[in-house]
Amino acid sequence: MMSKSDFMDSQEKINDLLKERLNADEKFPKSIFKSIDFKGTPLFTFGDKNAKKVIVFIHGGAFINEINYQHHLFCLAISKKLDAYVIAPVYPLAPKHSCDETFDLMDDLYGSPISKMGKDQTISLMGDSAGGGFVLSFCQHLKAIDLPQPNNIVVYSPWVDIALSNPPYDNDSDPILGEIGLREIGKSWAGELDTHEYRVSTLWRQY
Repeated sequence: MMSKSDFMDSQEKINDLLKERLNADEKFPKSIFKSIDFKGTPLFTFGDKNAKKVIVFIHGGAFINEINYQHHLFCLAISKKLDAYVIAPVYPLAPKHSCDETFDLMDDLYGSPISKMGKDQTISLMGDSAGGGFVLSFCQHLKAIDLPQPNNIVVYSPWVDIALSNPPYDNDSDPILGEIGLREIGKSWAGELDTHEYRVSTLWRQY
């Protein structure tokens, strides 16, 4: 339990954290790795942009924490191991932003390589934790906007139910996260959407 942040089990502290993040200046993460600008959004890139395999990686962090060096090292490793071009967007985070802005970003970002892909190229979506949940929701969203599905979907420990309702969340058994903190973060990420909506809780399918 030493790794659990205190705001995960305290209504007062999670409220204070979200208020502090909401009022803080927005800063893009610094890194030794290369980034490019995509319509005002930084994208970290790894590998050869002409590679046959394109991977879009959506990082975890409960939708409030920025991409970190562990994500960078992971993206670098898979770019080398798979001879792939890996793109990791610095997507908008809660509480300053809600999921709608990230969907808009990903619509453009995903559509861009798809429109330029050759017959021998593939595109994969990958994500961990909150990022994994977003990937699964985004793939349902692709069906709604009539864009093709990726060739591969790879997620690990995806957050698929920000409503924490199926089954009831076992707070005592979680050494890192907590029900109170996750529930408030989930509401912030959902914005005006219901937390059972598939775009934020992919467990609740759109069809």
